[in-house]
Amino acid sequence: MMFNPQYFGHVSEFWWIGMALRCVFWVVVVGLVIWFMRSNRKNHMHGACCSDVETSGKALDILKERLAKGEISTEEYDKLKQALKD
Repeated sequence: MMFNPQYFGHVSEFWWIGMALRCVFWVVVVGLVIWFMRSNRKNHMHGACCSDVETSGKALDILKERLAKGEISTEEYDKLKQALKD
């Protein structure tokens, strides 16, 4: 197949489509990177904000609920409560 200048001229009329698609591609890539970094930072910050005191308070609340529902006895409650305090 020989080189035909007409094809080259015809293709060059639509150069802007290729450029627009490349721009859309890079906008999507940058958007995904930003989204990933933000979601990762939120998860990291959430883990950092929860202290041991806050976590043990939630565990004690759950333990109290289990006792109230009758899922555990008072002896088990006392043992588990002591274990949480240690």
